[in-house]
Amino acid sequence: MIRNWTLALVVALWTAVPAAAQIDPQTALVERAAWNALTAGHGRAAAEAFRTALAADPKNARLHLGAGMAASLERRDADAKDEFERALALDPKLSQARALLGQIQYRMGDKLGAMHTYETIVELTPDDRDARATLERWRRESELHDRMQQAVGTHFTVSFEGPAEADLAAEALEVLDRAYWRIGQLLTIYPTDPIPVVLYTTEQFRDITRSPSWAAGSYDGTIRVPMRGAIEKKEEIDRVLSHEFTHALIRTLAARGVPAWLNEGLATALETGDLGWAEE
Repeated sequence: MIRNWTLALVVALWTAVPAAAQIDPQTALVERAAWNALTAGHGRAAAEAFRTALAADPKNARLHLGAGMAASLERRDADAKDEFERALALDPKLSQARALLGQIQYRMGDKLGAMHTYETIVELTPDDRDARATLERWRRESELHDRMQQAVGTHFTVSFEGPAEADLAAEALEVLDRAYWRIGQLLTIYPTDPIPVVLYTTEQFRDITRSPSWAAGSYDGTIRVPMRGAIEKKEEIDRVLSHEFTHALIRTLAARGVPAWLNEGLATALETGDLGWAEE
């Protein structure tokens, strides 16, 4: 989601801020190079340029915002959070920094902090429909997870809504454990921290993940799967959960910089034990 903000923010900032706000022409050129790198998706180059600009102008909230966006692009979430907080400390009215801070908090698992941040946005800008919709969706997710039960395994924790799904949760744990050893051996990585998994109804999955109708699952630090639809058929459970677990392993190996085609390609190739079709 944060990547989707980048172009709009760059354009808005460069059209809204007068050049006179810069400390000197050299810093202005460095900042322009930083935003251009960010627009092109070059996180490392953008981060270095923003770092150089901040050395000359450390109290520039806009530069801290850009540095946070570059860190987010590289999935250095703790650094991004720090930069967005510095930007807001220098300019509490910098709404983009507050919105991105909430998204980073959510991605880091601080759901309460994210909701508090967005409550502030809604309070300060009541007409921000996107912020209000995001906050309402997060609240629904929080309420749903509060009433869920859990099946706890050695490597995974599966959350589900009620007793009717207990058998499915137990089966999901078995499938995931098999995938853990099969795919872990192929990629030579075995996560030590339990991976959270949530089983939703189809409606809950679409509402919370905002995934397209064809999606059979998603991974954003948590494996999320609709228990009706793709996972309803026994033969699909192994494929869908193994696919999403592969995404989790890839994130463990490389938190950033993995092309989408490689990420999806590996997940698709390793979702079953037979690689013959993939090799063909």
